Amino acid sequence: MIRAASASCLVPPATCCRRAGPLGTPRERGRWQAMDTRADEKRNDDMTDPTAEGREPQTAPYPIDLIEPRHRDADTATFPGLPTFEGTVAPDRPLKVCIATIDVVGPVRNGGIGTAYRYVADFLVSCGHEVTILYGLGQHCENGAIEDWVDFYRERGITFVPMPQPELRSSRGPVGATSRISRLTYEWLKDRDFDVVHVSEWRGVGYYSLLAKNLGLAFKDTVFVVKCSSPTMWNKIGGNVLPDEKRDLILSYMERRSVELADIVVSGSLHMLRWMLDSGYNLVRPRCRVQPNIMLTSTLEEAVPESNEQGQRRPIDEIVFFGRLEPRKGIHIFCEAVDRLVKAGGPLPKKVTFLGKFAKVFDAETHIGERKERWPFEVETITGYDQPMAVHYLRQPGRVAVIPSLLENSSFAIYECLIYQINFLASDRGGNAELIHEDDYDDILFQAHPASLKRQFERVLTHGALVARPSFDNDENNRTWVNWHASLTKPGAIQALSRFPEAPAEPREPLVSVCLAHYERPDMVRHAIRSIEEQTYRNYEVVLVDDGSTSPTTVAFLEELKTDFAARGWQVVVQENAYLGASRNTAARHANGEYLLFMDDDNLAMPNEIETFVHVAERSDADIFTCFSDMFAGDGLPSKENSVSRITPIGPSLTVGAFVNCFGDSNSFVRKNSFDRIGGFTEDYRIGRDDQEFFSRAVINGFKLEVVPETLYWYRRPKPGAGMKAMNYSVSAGQYRVLRPYIAALPLALRNFILYAVGLENKASMLQAENRELQRRIEELEGSAPPAKKKKTPLYLIIYRRIRKLFN
Repeated sequence: MIRAASASCLVPPATCCRRAGPLGTPRERGRWQAMDTRADEKRNDDMTDPTAEGREPQTAPYPIDLIEPRHRDADTATFPGLPTFEGTVAPDRPLKVCIATIDVVGPVRNGGIGTAYRYVADFLVSCGHEVTILYGLGQHCENGAIEDWVDFYRERGITFVPMPQPELRSSRGPVGATSRISRLTYEWLKDRDFDVVHVSEWRGVGYYSLLAKNLGLAFKDTVFVVKCSSPTMWNKIGGNVLPDEKRDLILSYMERRSVELADIVVSGSLHMLRWMLDSGYNLVRPRCRVQPNIMLTSTLEEAVPESNEQGQRRPIDEIVFFGRLEPRKGIHIFCEAVDRLVKAGGPLPKKVTFLGKFAKVFDAETHIGERKERWPFEVETITGYDQPMAVHYLRQPGRVAVIPSLLENSSFAIYECLIYQINFLASDRGGNAELIHEDDYDDILFQAHPASLKRQFERVLTHGALVARPSFDNDENNRTWVNWHASLTKPGAIQALSRFPEAPAEPREPLVSVCLAHYERPDMVRHAIRSIEEQTYRNYEVVLVDDGSTSPTTVAFLEELKTDFAARGWQVVVQENAYLGASRNTAARHANGEYLLFMDDDNLAMPNEIETFVHVAERSDADIFTCFSDMFAGDGLPSKENSVSRITPIGPSLTVGAFVNCFGDSNSFVRKNSFDRIGGFTEDYRIGRDDQEFFSRAVINGFKLEVVPETLYWYRRPKPGAGMKAMNYSVSAGQYRVLRPYIAALPLALRNFILYAVGLENKASMLQAENRELQRRIEELEGSAPPAKKKKTPLYLIIYRRIRKLFN
């Protein structure tokens, strides 16, 4: 990991420093560019090269731009396909394969990812492998009942598993809610022994599983194949839509890390991998492949009429918009092109059809209705067709499918048109052109502009539409997938691809210093100490720092504790009240261990906490480790009855971390030498979020933080009136504290930008809280009103009124 060389090179903890720019001085920029060139030269396509994933040690100053680097070859990078074999490779045994997805044919209608995985499942079963689909949405079903689809897939030889509901819910808030399915996926998968897991980067479904594998916690003998599908920010930007929820930022981080941690990345288009490079993904290039998706015709044989010949032209009298009815799929371009065709006076079709689902983000019904009135031909909207019905409709004579997307990866709409010889036109955006034979570009492709599409309309209505040829041989492509899966059954093949970290050559038991912060809670700290005493790992010491307790009960307890601790070689340090950052620093100064485990007096360690942290740290180059925790309520010990939720941080996303804590809790495991180089915690008095500031400063300066996706301690929920607002002078001061490392690292021109963005987010959060309270009061009033007078005020109206009042 690239990291700063000394504490003197770091962004100061509480002050701003001048920089020549985000990449340093011209001399420094030259040095970094030279290093980047050397790194480019080291890249190769040998997936078994053990040095391919390594990075050269680099020294400070650490440019923040290298956290998500600008790859200079993003527009020109190339990637190979899956390895090919002569003939057919015979598998040594059936593979146990899991497809983990939240989009699947059946419960979800007309999803591209679901279609892709339906083909993968059917295909692998036909090859003799054992296939399980883990459906992440549980009982959610858009068609029929979930039990019907369990039976449907069973009849096809596929085990379909709706995600079971957990005993303990995920924590409330954007991070817990957004990462919930990824957490449940990991908890389900880790108890099973699949050979291969297919998962999309979309929504980060496999993120925690991939993270656990890369930390050496699970899946040593499992290969994770991450399919590039539809990253959140790619989707937003492609549709000219701004991210407007923290959820968008959280998903974007989980998706990026899923790709970066994969054993093998497979993209249906070169476009998507180049977009990822351009967006700062740290792709492990030797593990990335461009390969067309598996496409089967057997699933639609009954729905498909006689075959057409590729290269022939067919007369057209009906134009069909094919895709979701939303701006990203090009509905505006399509409608404007039809408008221009009508204004030009022809040639005109007999009918225009919109074939696809409505989208929540756009009122397509109104958009189409306004134009329908002025178009001199029949207009129909079809939203309820599944895939076989849609293919059957488009195959009928006289129809041409139009796919005017603003952005596409490797569109299954185009696969279907190519393989089933459907007449179609497509925009030249994204990966569309990669699927089409280049000799057919002029007849099939158009620029994503109404004028270009209008010209193609005129061409097909006058001369007929060409049945396009694919750029690949579908049978040969499927054979490549067959052989690649079969090759994984050979001895050592899975282990050769797996990124599971090796155990240290000489196992150690390094000393761990438990840094326990305490203030006026003797009963709770007794529980905390007892939990430490019950650790399965034995080579540790405890340094308890009392932050100026004055009550007689606590003082007497500390005197008693000093005697007990001294007998064990542990320490009790008493200081004047200076607050949490100072307490943690004092403990670290007195610590003798190679690792520091920070702990608060009201939390309790699970028995395997230190053992798990050491296990991970000894196999990782990270400097800081946080983890999951289980929240419980009350003054006593945790139990099933008083458990509240599971807290699941996602890790070091600087974007998310500016708005909400995504790093983890102060209950963290830190290398002592890294802690010293970072400079420890800042020591603001009665201002919270010292841990978040410590984490963000470390990450900004090139230190590596990882989340251990296991529950390693119990977090006691603060009592009402004892939370951050009550304990600290100012909540906003704590938020500003978190931003200080950002302010110090950013160019001056952007510093006010991040302050304004976080300020707006705070205002929005305040409005949301007020609106929830207003809604609660409205519901109370409605409950006490006579039935005839009940009238619920729509939430959107409440929010609108509050925002208008605030900004006026």
